[in-house]
Amino acid sequence: MKGPTNASTKTSRGYLEYLLPAYFTADPRSPLFAALSATALATFSKRPGRKTLMYNAQKTYLIAVALIQKAVADPIEAKMDTTIVSVLLLGLYETITCTEHSLPTWGKHVDGAVALVKHRGDDLFRSPLGPRIFYWVRAQMVVNQITRCQPVQKLESIAEGWTGPIDSLEGGAMNLLVILAMQIPTLRATAKGILRRPMSMDTAAEIVELMYEAQRVDREIAAWIFKIPDDWKYTIVGIIKGIENPATVQYYPGPMHSYFDLWTANIWNNYRSYRIFCQMIILNCLERLIPSWEITSTSEYCSTIATLQALVNDVCSSVPFHLGFPNSAYHEK
Repeated sequence: MKGPTNASTKTSRGYLEYLLPAYFTADPRSPLFAALSATALATFSKRPGRKTLMYNAQKTYLIAVALIQKAVADPIEAKMDTTIVSVLLLGLYETITCTEHSLPTWGKHVDGAVALVKHRGDDLFRSPLGPRIFYWVRAQMVVNQITRCQPVQKLESIAEGWTGPIDSLEGGAMNLLVILAMQIPTLRATAKGILRRPMSMDTAAEIVELMYEAQRVDREIAAWIFKIPDDWKYTIVGIIKGIENPATVQYYPGPMHSYFDLWTANIWNNYRSYRIFCQMIILNCLERLIPSWEITSTSEYCSTIATLQALVNDVCSSVPFHLGFPNSAYHEK
């Protein structure tokens, strides 16, 4: 399978490629050195027989937090790229360790990175790594606001706001998708308020307006697949049929997707997740507007349920690829 081209991936293939050279040149007493070390130790602790590394990871994590706090208080270090990257790495650490406290702590790290971006303002785009940092923070911020059901706050320190300077938009698929997804936090925040109100004529009118808005956002996100380069698209490499007991099957009993790499597969699942959020708002609106004994026979309800099922099925179809299957041997068959 041909991989995504440079033109289509400049803003879409992650930002960690800059860490290795930065790590080798970083002072061992710097926040970046400690944050990257903690994240690496946490990653290796997940391997069989390496659980003891988690103690060192936790210890190094605390050192990184203290160093970052010190850096943020310094007027020079607070405006360094490595300070923002260090904060984002601590967020990555939380996703790797995945404890009961990880999600709120991850959110706090994202808030810290957002605050540093606001503090840097347009100056952030004057450094070679600045635009990548901006995209990285923005992507994390959007997810954070979606989970909190809170609108994205305005970014006044950068002239173009969270869209970013026009000359910094390199056409990456992930960049375009995140810009579209920035509408979802506001949708969820609005839905959280309106759908909890007692039903009245005014409330019903607002619910209808919310549903139309969710449908509009969903259409815009759905159109994303027609705007990406052909080499970003996945292929169906096999379909498992005739399964008597799905609970015992080794792989997902349905179509299996193959992507260029895990990053591309992750972007596609981001797309599906964003649409699921929109479709769930549409479904919740329909459930408030239509009596329960009538709703299952309406075309709007059936269409929404079918779309949700198709999106979930596609996520399931991507799981074998994330787990290392299908592999080259399967393709040869």
